[in-house]
Amino acid sequence: DKSKPFVIFIDELDRCRPIYAIELLERIKHIFGIDGLIFVLSIDKVQLSESIKSQYGNIDTDNYLRRFIDLEYNLQSLNNDDFCDYLYYDIFKLSEIILNKGISQHTKDELEMIKYLSKSTNLSLREIEQIFTQLSIIYKVIPQRFFEIHFIIIVVLIILKTKFPSEYEFLKKQNIDEKRLINLLIVKDDDEEYLKTIIKAINLAFSKTTMQLNQIVTREQEKLNSFEKDSKEYSNQNTLISWLKEPFDNYRRENRLNKAIETVIKKIEFSDKFYIENN
Repeated sequence: DKSKPFVIFIDELDRCRPIYAIELLERIKHIFGIDGLIFVLSIDKVQLSESIKSQYGNIDTDNYLRRFIDLEYNLQSLNNDDFCDYLYYDIFKLSEIILNKGISQHTKDELEMIKYLSKSTNLSLREIEQIFTQLSIIYKVIPQRFFEIHFIIIVVLIILKTKFPSEYEFLKKQNIDEKRLINLLIVKDDDEEYLKTIIKAINLAFSKTTMQLNQIVTREQEKLNSFEKDSKEYSNQNTLISWLKEPFDNYRRENRLNKAIETVIKKIEFSDKFYIENN
């Protein structure tokens, strides 16, 4: 159809080898610069500029790219919360998986945790999608007697494992500073106190025996007395103690946060086999 242009889309050119990206740009300009043929390049301009500098030194990359690009448009970033909702409900249908397993009293707090951690750890959209892929696999192999806390722990550990794999391995071996982990996952200046308290509780209970957990509870209860009872600090500390102290299964009083973490780690390691095959 000679009345319409032929359009070729090239995606993620900035992710290619620097010399390949530069040669492709030159060929588009010099060989395919003909009437009726249009190239649309989807690029991260900052990354592509770094590729150019790696070959030509510290040149004016904006001026260099003008030789090849006639029109430039900036696309707005997708809202992370909307993207998480889309993946959770429409693509992976995680709420349906949980419902079909007959798991009751599920409040979807893990979805809010995903949204929070995606911002606090600066997850890319690609990383968020990869995390949902892993969550989907885990959700399909979990038993019916899983509780809300299990899903929240799954999210925290999967995101930690994806974004900070070395720290995840150190954490499993009890070889990571508590403050280091909190600094990785939590943004101090925000209002998500409930979610931050859960992360702190998981951090404190990780790889702990029940005796060690009881000692931690005693320590945290002593801290509670230093806060005024009507203060936000007192309320947050009280919530933290509840997460550490109370069993999540009323029928099995010994099932506390440390045991829930152990169960989740086993499920993550089991699901890793399926995730590798899926990739």
